[in-house]
Amino acid sequence: MVHNVHERVVSATPDQVWDVLGALGSERDRLWPLPGTFALPEGLAEGAPVRHGPMRYRVGVVEPGSRLWFDTPGGFSGGHGFTLTPAEGGTLVRHEVKGRTLGAMRLLWPLVIRRRHNAVVEALLDNLDREVSGTPPILPDPEFAERHAVAIEASADRVWAALASLRFTRGFVLLRERPGHEVTVGLAGRWWRPPAKVNEPRLAGPADFAAFTRPGYAKGTFSFTLHPLGGGRTLLVTETRVVTTSPAAHRAMRRYWRVIRPGSGLIRRFMLAAVRRRALGKGLAPGLP
Repeated sequence: MVHNVHERVVSATPDQVWDVLGALGSERDRLWPLPGTFALPEGLAEGAPVRHGPMRYRVGVVEPGSRLWFDTPGGFSGGHGFTLTPAEGGTLVRHEVKGRTLGAMRLLWPLVIRRRHNAVVEALLDNLDREVSGTPPILPDPEFAERHAVAIEASADRVWAALASLRFTRGFVLLRERPGHEVTVGLAGRWWRPPAKVNEPRLAGPADFAAFTRPGYAKGTFSFTLHPLGGGRTLLVTETRVVTTSPAAHRAMRRYWRVIRPGSGLIRRFMLAAVRRRALGKGLAPGLP
């Protein structure tokens, strides 16, 4: 059984999100990150055919402003699609793949397809965020990326205070900060070379980070974003994005990423758990909401 989930809170109403999402697969499509590989030749309607690379399937459900679902046959019994849920200050956009793999897909999904699918969906959500809210990520086309999230039963103010108190971003270059909403930091280096030196070469700020293109290096961003969900709950997301400056650096980073990714993901989950514990009442001023 496969249940693959990607979520993003964007600063727009569900109807505004739908205006952009509803053009998926058409000539007006501004979201799909791989041009020419996803098309709805007969338009967006229930039962309409879908051309997705070599796959052919159909639109299952169209509920404007709420849900878009595709039924997938063949090696995957189930479907995938989007749901839009109002959230405080915006819309929670959720993409899910749900179903059972059959035949060769039982091997292809975990070994090949899942990684590519994750990259495409995250790039699509980046494009959606940019289109409707105007705040794209600092590295919009990462070669390597990792994303984790947790819903916390506390206000955004309290979660932000908890995050600031734990000082996870010390030692990095501050690239963007929107108090109560987002903090993004960065570094550059050749981390695959022992000993790994954090932020070497030294970058003074966002301009240095953007301009750095010296071959043989990698640049990475590490961010926390807060998304109020209403009812006193907040979605806290941490994301790591990495690009490289040359083919040789990409190959080295790919090998390094394969080794460190499981441990890196575990550390990120520990970080989110630490923020959650702090936000739920340990070590914060009692006057916070």
